[in-house]
Amino acid sequence: MGNKASVDETDSMTRVYCVSDLHSDEEDNMELLEKLVAKTPKHPDINVLIVAGDISGDCKVIEETLLLLLQVFPTIFYCPGNNELRMHKKEKGFDSIEKFEKVMKICEKIGVHVTAKKINGVWIVPLFSWYTPTFSDDWDGDFSYQRGWLDFRRCRFPTLSEKYTEDPDVIANYFLNLNKDHVHAYDEPVITFSHFLPRKELLPPFQFLKPTLPFVTGCKGIEKQIREIGSIVHVYGHTHVNNEFEKNGVRYVQNALGHPRERKAWWRSFDGSYTFKLVYTHKEK
Repeated sequence: MGNKASVDETDSMTRVYCVSDLHSDEEDNMELLEKLVAKTPKHPDINVLIVAGDISGDCKVIEETLLLLLQVFPTIFYCPGNNELRMHKKEKGFDSIEKFEKVMKICEKIGVHVTAKKINGVWIVPLFSWYTPTFSDDWDGDFSYQRGWLDFRRCRFPTLSEKYTEDPDVIANYFLNLNKDHVHAYDEPVITFSHFLPRKELLPPFQFLKPTLPFVTGCKGIEKQIREIGSIVHVYGHTHVNNEFEKNGVRYVQNALGHPRERKAWWRSFDGSYTFKLVYTHKEK
């Protein structure tokens, strides 16, 4: 199962595709997505698209992008990333948690799934999350790494941030706790997804890492929830380094579009043919 130039026509199979990090507030990316949608045949209901975060920090663009994808994928599952929770200058009087809730309401309004649901014999389970420095075994308790990352200037968690120095997992745990009703064994195959990384093996090669990147990339609690659920595939995003990796019966997949400036980067291996990636097929007995 790999990338396909187009999506298969109707048949009895359930197909699950994924994308992440669409960053469609960038003009080149929205144009690419519009062309991709235009050449993709309309789907039967048994085809599913997972969007694993980082569409935009602009709620209008988030809605426009999801509506565009709904033209060919009537069944979409989505979880926000860090970009969605960044606050812009015009956004005053509320914080990143309230913005998260606003994005959830947009999804409810247009019919995008943000909670667990079974689709023709396959469970799709979104896992909300945030990153934490304890994801890295090398973090020494020093918070100075925050100066190098935009989220610490643009994301606002006022009540949680007060506790952050004592408990650096407090923001991550807030989002993980939102998943609790869906963290249990299921009666059919399960595909989970999150924006952030659940395992450090999914980081880019160490020799090419920005030294503080592991502190703002993942959360070990996601992996714990994946294992409790019994997922067979986990889709993630955030690093823009597309990858497939299997560990102890779970296949981890990233299919990020990323930023236009990254197209030619050595670590992207991007040839301009970005498409929806098929990650799972299922035929009910």
